[in-house]
Amino acid sequence: ISKGRAMAFIELKNYVLKAEKTNAGSGIGPLNLNLEAGNVYALKTDSANDAHLFFRGLATLVSPSRGTYIYKGETLFFFFFLRLLHAKKTMGYLTADTTLISNRTIRENLTLGRAYFYNDMSGTLDYETMELCRDFGIDRVLGQRPAGLGVPDNKSAMMVREIGKNPDILLLEYPEEFCLSEGNTLEVLIETIHKRLDLGMTLVFLTYEEDFSRCFSGKTLEIREGRVCITDEIKQAAMG
Repeated sequence: ISKGRAMAFIELKNYVLKAEKTNAGSGIGPLNLNLEAGNVYALKTDSANDAHLFFRGLATLVSPSRGTYIYKGETLFFFFFLRLLHAKKTMGYLTADTTLISNRTIRENLTLGRAYFYNDMSGTLDYETMELCRDFGIDRVLGQRPAGLGVPDNKSAMMVREIGKNPDILLLEYPEEFCLSEGNTLEVLIETIHKRLDLGMTLVFLTYEEDFSRCFSGKTLEIREGRVCITDEIKQAAMG
């Protein structure tokens, strides 16, 4: 078995995802694909619907109609939800369908994951999460509920919740749509992600914003008519 950055972190074998709605893309696969631990993958696509479906598939939010999903060496069984929890708790998911629980405060939204996955009922935010709250400008709204806040603060809270998991993989669809407040900028997000990448996190992202994509080195994942393949490498632009 290979070790280090070349380890097969996610393996998809003969993997197929059907389009979730009529006239909503081609679906995905069949494909055989390995994603390496600690790498960065920039997604390019001819279909936003197929790209979104791919993100949902990687996040185990949809079941493949055929094939095998192996996560960190373990085959996932989609017919038994509880068997997926060990994978879900190590994934950060920021896409168009990421939401907050509307009748809970921002603080509660940030701590419910620990209660659910780790039976931690303290309701307190650790130091690292509080630092993220300050970095993304939501430390002032922790006692408020999402319904009483604007979209920028809610988007920032989603980022803090998902990045605050210290995920093994971050799935990031259009980061520019999450960086909407004055204090929460692409620069803050990029710096935060780089700190996680230094610790071995895997990143898969899709963006229209060149200022984001040029800040990372890695590989390109192309989705064309439902087929997914790894193509050329991307290089981080020189700074300064």
